[in-house]
Amino acid sequence: MVFLSLSTDRALTSEPLRKPNPDCHVCGVARLDLFVDIDRTTLNDVVEECLRKPLGYGESLSILHDSLIFDEEFDDNLEKELSKLAIKDGSFLTVVDDTESDEAKVNLVVLMHQK
Repeated sequence: MVFLSLSTDRALTSEPLRKPNPDCHVCGVARLDLFVDIDRTTLNDVVEECLRKPLGYGESLSILHDSLIFDEEFDDNLEKELSKLAIKDGSFLTVVDDTESDEAKVNLVVLMHQK
């Protein structure tokens, strides 16, 4: 980081970059590599078996691929296999915790791998 200083000693001042704060909703992004059979695994399997049970996500979450594929009011895709949602090996999903509290999780980026 470089920034302009108002001091007459030095016009430019530098400071080393700090690591992102994992608890920060702005700079904290978590990543997960998920290995599944994309042709047989449904979106509901991902929501229940990968997000809610082991990671503690609640009812208020959204999942985005190229567009919104799931949230609590849009559950039409839950029974579809991931491949039918244009998700393939190397696709990214973004999971957003829509909980309106201080305990909301940071965004989770899921990299899908064909098992």
